Amino acid sequence: SVYPANTAMRMQVLHGLCPEGAARMRAGLDRIFQCRWLPIGPIAPVLGAHTGPGLVGVVFAPEAQFPKFSYLAMYGMPSTGLTMLAASARACSFS
Repeated sequence: SVYPANTAMRMQVLHGLCPEGAARMRAGLDRIFQCRWLPIGPIAPVLGAHTGPGLVGVVFAPEAQFPKFSYLAMYGMPSTGLTMLAASARACSFS
């Protein structure tokens, strides 16, 4: 990871009809980082068309980078500087 364990992070988990995978992703990230969460949300079906069932993604940034960042700001700003990663829930492992 680019960020050391216990880094304070802003995160949001997104999924394509895979709430169980989203919950696993969130639980795994909670074990690694100090997470401040935005609500779990859906990923557009067009992304699932490219990955297949079980798509889970996470949007994240260090808390220090966005100290006053809010849920509304995320959807109101054209560029937030957050990073999005997506993977199949079946491929996710938090050991």
